Amino acid sequence: MKALPLGIQTFSEIRSGNYLYIDKTKEALDLITNYEYVFLSRPRRFGKSLFLETLKNIFEGNGEYEGYYASVLYAYLVSLGIQIIAEDVSNIGRVDLTLFIADKIYIIEFKVGSNEALNQIKEKKYYKKYLNENKEIYLVGIAFNSNTKNIKSFEWEKIAS
Repeated sequence: MKALPLGIQTFSEIRSGNYLYIDKTKEALDLITNYEYVFLSRPRRFGKSLFLETLKNIFEGNGEYEGYYASVLYAYLVSLGIQIIAEDVSNIGRVDLTLFIADKIYIIEFKVGSNEALNQIKEKKYYKKYLNENKEIYLVGIAFNSNTKNIKSFEWEKIAS
């Protein structure tokens, strides 16, 4: 079980210390793309500083965590009008992105420093809830190199219908 990040207010420390963290990338992207001015009204010690630190990491391009890459791709694909679910929930976890394009569903997982993205999708069967949709399902695993901040590996597989 992951420890709670009590008293920690920096995003990078939470990520590197493997503390429990609820990814707010989707909410951050909503603020970035849909609002010009935002007033964050929350009680004292209620996560404003951490959320602002998350925004800072997005704008600075901190490629140390997979949420950064998911947020960049999410913003780009949403701007093209593609239907997306970020942090798509299943009964045993969350996949980073699910895309719905015409008669196809793309289930995408990102990893930084590890080539296990596609394996995670298959092991946790993130695709299972879409099997009755009568659409082609593609599993996509993308791994990034944290030093170069480039794609390290790209794997995909079509689920047999």
